[in-house]
Amino acid sequence: MSKQLHTPQLKGVLPVIMASMALLDLKIASVEPVQIAPPQPSETAAASAERRVKQMHAIKITFVQAASARTQTLYYVSLDATDKALERTPEFLSFLARFRPSTTLIKSASYMLHGPYFIKTRAILMGVTDVLVQDDTGIPYRVLTESGWQVRLYGDYEKPVRDFGNFGYQRDLESAYRSGKTAGRLPFPFGYHWSNGKSTLMIASLSGRVP
Repeated sequence: MSKQLHTPQLKGVLPVIMASMALLDLKIASVEPVQIAPPQPSETAAASAERRVKQMHAIKITFVQAASARTQTLYYVSLDATDKALERTPEFLSFLARFRPSTTLIKSASYMLHGPYFIKTRAILMGVTDVLVQDDTGIPYRVLTESGWQVRLYGDYEKPVRDFGNFGYQRDLESAYRSGKTAGRLPFPFGYHWSNGKSTLMIASLSGRVP
């Protein structure tokens, strides 16, 4: 994907985001870089800026919905969100904490939040989220239920696609679907199983007020 997004005709994710917004009839008012991590006192300004840009950079897009004239803001942050890397950019977690309470969407996330390397990111997402909408690649079903979240299930459950082998397989989630605890069918594809009609959708809330 990195190679596909860096060609003579395409430079990064931003053009894709802006094209998608145009297709949704959203009027972009401004695009500007955002400095999440301040320069370190022990470094020169130039050296600090260069180092931080390589580790983490953010873009702020202000846009307007044509139908309602409502102004909204989109932040795109590019960084390594593993626990080890966040030791160098802890400001990212503080940045996310500003958006409490949030409705969080996680989709086609490569099961990264299932492993031991994204514990901090998973914790901050659970900490700021009021309502969570995700497929099975997001926060594990077990983690949600053991933490007291109320989870509503839609669609079907299928083991991870071949690219991930058995990583991300959730026996307890499969059992929940087989027991008939689903809230209904899913009339649209969602996630990696878009082609076989076995998409999984979870809506969860810690407050118990699941939509």
